[in-house]
Amino acid sequence: MASVKVAVRVRPFNKREVAMNEKLIVQMDGKRTRIFNTKTPDSCRDIDRRKHKDFTFDHSYWSFDPNDENYASQEKVFYDLGTDVIESAFEGYNACVFAYGQTGSGKTFTMMGTPECMVRGNTHRTTASTKMNDVSSRSHAIFTITFVQAGLSEGNMPSETVSKVHLVDLAGSERANATGATGQRLKEGAHINKSLVTLGTVISTLSELSSASGDASASKRNAFIPYRDSVLTWLLKDSLGGNSKTIMIATISPAECNYNDTLSALRYANRAKNIINKPTINEDANVKLIRELRAEIEKLKSLIDKNMAKRPPQVLLAQIQEKQEQEKVLTEEWTEKWRETQQILQEQKALGLRKSGVGVVLDSEMPHLVGIDDDLLSTGVTLYHLKEGKTLVGTEEAPVVQDIVLTGADVESEHCVVELDSGVATLHPLSPHCWINTAQVDKPTRLSQGCIILLGRNNMFRYNDPAEAAKLRKEGGSGNGNLQSTVVNLSRLSLLSWSVSDLHASCSSDNLVNSSEDLRAVEELEQQKAALLKEKADFKREQEEREERWAARREALEGAQRELEREWGAQWKEWADAIAALETRQHELRARRHLLEQERRDEMTQVSDSDAPPDLNVISIKYQFYLVLVAIVVLICLSGNIIIYSHVCPLNM
Repeated sequence: MASVKVAVRVRPFNKREVAMNEKLIVQMDGKRTRIFNTKTPDSCRDIDRRKHKDFTFDHSYWSFDPNDENYASQEKVFYDLGTDVIESAFEGYNACVFAYGQTGSGKTFTMMGTPECMVRGNTHRTTASTKMNDVSSRSHAIFTITFVQAGLSEGNMPSETVSKVHLVDLAGSERANATGATGQRLKEGAHINKSLVTLGTVISTLSELSSASGDASASKRNAFIPYRDSVLTWLLKDSLGGNSKTIMIATISPAECNYNDTLSALRYANRAKNIINKPTINEDANVKLIRELRAEIEKLKSLIDKNMAKRPPQVLLAQIQEKQEQEKVLTEEWTEKWRETQQILQEQKALGLRKSGVGVVLDSEMPHLVGIDDDLLSTGVTLYHLKEGKTLVGTEEAPVVQDIVLTGADVESEHCVVELDSGVATLHPLSPHCWINTAQVDKPTRLSQGCIILLGRNNMFRYNDPAEAAKLRKEGGSGNGNLQSTVVNLSRLSLLSWSVSDLHASCSSDNLVNSSEDLRAVEELEQQKAALLKEKADFKREQEEREERWAARREALEGAQRELEREWGAQWKEWADAIAALETRQHELRARRHLLEQERRDEMTQVSDSDAPPDLNVISIKYQFYLVLVAIVVLICLSGNIIIYSHVCPLNM
């Protein structure tokens, strides 16, 4: 039994975290990983809220600062973990490496590294941009290698082991509010989180089962493990608590803003290290039976030699002979199976065959000719590899054995020679019935990628040069500069759509000159050309009209935009004037307020001064004023025949 090996790797700050000026909350020392909670006060003594938490794992990789002496590069991670996986596979054990962590924590980089070997699979993987990660993985990637070793060990003992290596890059666990996911991305995140929650449940259950002991834990040991709750856990069933040597890499962020996700990932990994797997060597059942039969035969022989058998020697000899026959039959069947397999693999390697979905792709690295058969009843594909040097093409009647044997009209016994020299193929015609791209050749002509070769009247081939094709793809060109424009349309599609006999007729110079049918064909081509030119002119005119309409619409939109900007400017000026008037009015009100407050203070001062001794002049004036007022009132009353008694209180002198 072996426990799951757990490693933790911290990445550097990303651009978003640098822009946010985030704090570093992770430290690593040997196998220990410490995470700090900077928001917890120093006075807090609660163990669940203390300022830091420590975790111990098999490996703690500090990949935060490349200039640090303890920096863990991609190579170091491979030497520590990847070499164990390779050794386990060679020993016949299943192995699994899976990366877990929040989105954008470096899982894909840790698992993929340089992507040369996984470009094809990685291009089919679903990714999308979120606020947390521009290329967030929207799916789990599981890359499985089936490694089969077969051979004969000492004493011609068959040996066959089958190992499976799972490399798993899990999608990132994420929070919808942090990633800003909506719509389809939100649904994807829900499915991702569901599978990760199921994986966490499986890990927790396995951790509890591994730690359970005694009768009191019998119920725990019989607990149900929900492997079938998600496709992910079902695929990883052998890797978690089964027949596999498993490594978990937990990737974490060093930023304070990701404290909760980082702590969750560390706790997740801490539970995973308690899982106990039961790895065994995956030996073929027949090979195991052969080994056991040979062991029994040797045991029976030793009993006869030592005269220790309770049964007669004749019975033992019969048993030995029977087991030897069984062992011989099984060994022959196993040897024949692998002989056929090896032969098939060698043929596939020579042909460059590989599977692609439900199809088979021919990726030959050697220059070759692909037959284009005009026979409607033919269902096969003919391919001729061109060897270095000369390849002879002719019929069976040739005095020298031909490398490519052809039949049909106008095929000479020694028709032509294809010479391959340092990757350059040249056709040497020995018969007048040789055409390359509808041009008759009478001298050595170099073959180029994709050219069409017609030999006789019925044998058409396409020439493929993988090296030249790769060079053209690299240069960004898919055309062929050697194809010359002729009366016949030489596009690949139209050329291959003709029958061989029609192509031969169109290629024949005699028919092009003398045949009225070919002349009519030329006239039809000219008519088609004129029609195409007319369609091109009509399309160009329509395009110009569309552009004029678009220009008029664009001008109208720009005019409307300018009018809106002018109205906005006028409105803005009115708002500015109104704001200025309000500010002026505010200043006036403040000045008036200050004046009133000053008057109020003056009045208060006068009131406070009223306690001083009265001035005689002031009293005299007031007394005279009251007398005049009384006299006026008396006169008014007398004029109205109304008698008013008035009493004037003398002032206190």
